[in-house]
Amino acid sequence: VIDSEYSMEEFQDILSCIRADRPDLFYIDYDALVLHKRTHQTKVEMKYIADGKKMREMCREYEKVVEKALEGINDSMSDFEKELVLCHYVTDKCTYSAVSADELENTAYGALVLGRASCDGYAFAVKDLLNKAFIESFVIYGKAKDNEHVWNMVNIDGEYYHLDVTWNDSDNKADDGLRFHGYFNLSDERIKLDHHFKDEKDIIPKADSDNCYYKSIDCYTEDEEELEEILFNALCKSVEEEREYIELEYIFSKENTLLKPYFTN
Repeated sequence: VIDSEYSMEEFQDILSCIRADRPDLFYIDYDALVLHKRTHQTKVEMKYIADGKKMREMCREYEKVVEKALEGINDSMSDFEKELVLCHYVTDKCTYSAVSADELENTAYGALVLGRASCDGYAFAVKDLLNKAFIESFVIYGKAKDNEHVWNMVNIDGEYYHLDVTWNDSDNKADDGLRFHGYFNLSDERIKLDHHFKDEKDIIPKADSDNCYYKSIDCYTEDEEELEEILFNALCKSVEEEREYIELEYIFSKENTLLKPYFTN
């Protein structure tokens, strides 16, 4: 029982915040909760996706997967390195599911246990793993290319960044084993090129730093001459590590000639 009368819209906002803040409560059927309004209070009737025994079994499954993910990090790693390992765990584990009748695919359980999730599931899983690694992270509701979308913000070394693990995931069979980082630790300016916040009130911190993933690993340039050196160093490093591809970000204009033959509009 909550001591006020809420409109359905206000209550839906509250539920969105609870879902985003507590990904481990995946067994609540948020769409089936019932409100009983009275004069000065609203009674909330809880609904669950399964009986108590089944839910406890699901929670144990979820905790085991979370523990497995956290085994990949240690105290000697920087927060950036931990973030990278945990995000790779999610994208390696999960396949994107756009439309499904299974509500669990909108949860962290869907992403980490079932291996299928919508953007909600990706974002909730990332938030839970990062928080358990003592890295501040939270969920952003908004739009991407005019579609409803959910992603994360993360605090790395005192700077806030946008992190969209859904859009970093490459499930294309032709790209098997490929990891993409185009939406890894972006500034407000960069993310707003194709993402839009649902609510830009003071609760969302500014992401002013422009130290994206590629800058962090010295694989970013806007200069054509520097690009040749970066390509050479990246190739050498890939050979040493026996990697099958290299990844870099190059901001180029029509005047650049080195990569121009390989790009269309």
